[in-house]
This record gives sequence, structure tokens and C-alpha cells, in this order.
Amino acid sequence: MVTATAALQRAAPTDRRLAHGGTDIRESLPGEEVEAQTGSQRRRSGSRNRLRDRGNGAAGDSQSAPILWFDGLAIDSRNTALCHVLQRLGCESYWASSRLDPVLAGPWFIYGPPRSGKSHLASALVRVWCRQRPEQPAVCTTATEFASTFADALDNRRLSAWVRRCARLGLLVIDDLHVLPERSDVQQELVRLLDQFSAREALLVVTSRLELSELTHQPPELISRLQAGLLLELTAPGPEARRALVERLAAAAKILLEPRAIKAIARHPWPNVPELAEAVEALAQLPLQAANGKSVSSAADLSGQPMPSRSLDEREVRRRLGLQRPQAAAALRQIAQRTARYFRLPLAELRGPSRRRAVTTARGVAAYLARRLTGCSLEAIGQFLGGRDHTTILHACQQTEQLARRDPAVQEAIKDLSRLLTRW
Repeated sequence: MVTATAALQRAAPTDRRLAHGGTDIRESLPGEEVEAQTGSQRRRSGSRNRLRDRGNGAAGDSQSAPILWFDGLAIDSRNTALCHVLQRLGCESYWASSRLDPVLAGPWFIYGPPRSGKSHLASALVRVWCRQRPEQPAVCTTATEFASTFADALDNRRLSAWVRRCARLGLLVIDDLHVLPERSDVQQELVRLLDQFSAREALLVVTSRLELSELTHQPPELISRLQAGLLLELTAPGPEARRALVERLAAAAKILLEPRAIKAIARHPWPNVPELAEAVEALAQLPLQAANGKSVSSAADLSGQPMPSRSLDEREVRRRLGLQRPQAAAALRQIAQRTARYFRLPLAELRGPSRRRAVTTARGVAAYLARRLTGCSLEAIGQFLGGRDHTTILHACQQTEQLARRDPAVQEAIKDLSRLLTRW
């Protein structure tokens, strides 16, 4: 069975950008690293502004197609600033110099909603770095792991060894900054590393599902240092990009899909791109009936001859992949599941009797989205959300609407979830 990663790498074009491949690299900071010398220049503000101007305007090559491929990762070209950065990294000529491009000097702050691909991009950056600069150490870790390993070094009097390891890094990627513990020693250590990486011209990248202005639990000195770097938004592929991705995946798997079938796959609410790729790959693995009635594989029969020309229509694709047209119960469950995941709650707690503020806020958002995005009655929504009365659901929707006006976090949650539920 071909994995989603392999399917995406096979679909990715072979061009002037970096070759695709490699396994996911995720190391802990205390691990052994290779000795390195780093040499990226600190970006001048004028260079940074020029890059941002390009990101807000024409995207050049990145807008010539809906998708930019970076190490087997599909990036929607509407993420223009990010695509400009990745295009530079994707050119072999970029790595010809021993010094990094001053325009791209760190820190980088990559932000986007849940499941937009931030963690996959973090790992891809490390893979590319390791291939192009094997003599320099690169580490990808999470904010939680970063805090844990630092605290361990501090508690066990190994802080000197920690400092030496960090000082040898050419690239450090910290994923999920929004969950960095509110410990002053951990926060100040990250501030110190940002200054150190800047001074020795190394690259530090952080990702977050929250924008900088929303990281109110982090100290101002940390926010200001990130604000001085590159701010790069990453959103999940939109409808046009997903259709282009399905077409490329199908072509790579040598299967023919009718336009309505492509649209059905692209519009289905897949949690992420790898699962979409797995679905297309599944069509290639299932046996088909050729025009002569003979059972054949998707790309070739057992003798290795090409498959007789026959395309799959929407009905057959839906049947084979189980893409049923949305039913009320399925739509409500999907909204509840995504809302619970967004607020990091178990689905059972969201639907349960808990009156904790975090739970009631999430439940209110789910009720609000269900009322706005489905044709379900208040009674049906209430029944799904734990057997609640329709008046309770109406009140929850009204409260959520009012809360969104004064609470940016709730407003952002509604916006993110609406985008995920209507675009995927």
C-alpha cells in the first residue's frame, strides 16, 4: 500500500525546486548534532519590507498554479508571502552560498488555523536543511518538548550542555508556540535564543495557530523579537488548490476521474491533505471493471498492459470512497467533532453535562455553527448536543453571537471552524 507521503511525493513535479523525499525528522534538543558553522546575515528592515510587499501583491511564479510544491508538501499559492520564501529555499542556487539570504534571516513566525499543515511544513524545513546543509545541525521540536528539555537541563544541572548544544544549531524549528508553558524561565530562555541566533546569523522558526497579537500570555520582549522577523501566514488549500491537487494525484496514480468526481473529492471535508492523498491512492488500489468486463488494477492489468481507457464518475467515486452526501446527523457530528478538537476537548465532554466555562463556550460555538451551516432544527441540534431543549440551544447561539463581538478568541474560533467546515 502506497502511503500518503509517497503519493504526494510522486505527484509533486520534478523541476527546478528541491527534490522531494526523506523521512520525517523530529529530534529532541539534547540529542547529538553534527558540528556546524552558520552564516546567514541579519535582514535589514528594507529587505524585509520588500519581501512583505511582494507577499501582499503579485506572487510571481507562485500564482501561475494553484499549488506550490515544497519537499512533497502542497502549499496553496494564495499564501503569497510564504510561497515567496519557500520558492527561494526551493532553488538550488539559493544554497550555493555558504551564507543565508539576508532577506530570509530569522526569526520566522508561521501561523495558521489547526490542520493547515504547520507541523508538516516544520518537518519539511528541517528535511530540506539537512539535505542541503548536512554539516550543520537542524532540530525540529514542539514548544512543549522545548520547555520540558530545558526544565530537565535546569533541574539536573546540565544547563551548560544545553547552551552548548543550542549554540551549535544552524536551524531550530519550534512547533506550536501557542502552547508554550507560562514559565518565566522558559520564556526568557527562548528570548535569549532569539538574540543568540540573530547574533550568530542562524535561523530560528516558530509556528503557532494563533497570531502574534493573540499570544497575550507571552512576554512583550518575546513578541517584539518575533514581530521584527518574517510573519508568514499558512492556510489550508482552498477549493481551487484542492481540485488541482486531486487532478495531479489522479494523474500520478494513472486513474481517470470525471470533472464532477474530482469536485466531489475536493469538496469532501478531509481533515488534511495527506488523508485526501490516501483517498485518491485508494481509488488506484481498488480493482476496476474494464470495458471488456475483465477485472483490472487501476493502472495496469496483471500482464503489465495499460488499463483500458475508462473514467470514474461521481457516483462511483462516492461509492468507492464512502463519500455519502451530507446527512443531518453526519453534519452535526462533523461540526461537534471539529469544534471539540479545536478547543482540545473530548467529544463526550462537549455533549455532556459539564458547565465549565471552556466547555460551555465550545458547546455554544458548536450550536452556533450547526444552526448557521446546516438546515437542522434547534430541536435536532439540541438532541445531538446531549438531549438539550431547543430553548437552551437558542440561548447558547445568542450568547455565542454576543460573546464573539467582544472576545477575539471566540470570533477567531468561529472563523477558523467555518473555513474548515465549508472549504474542506
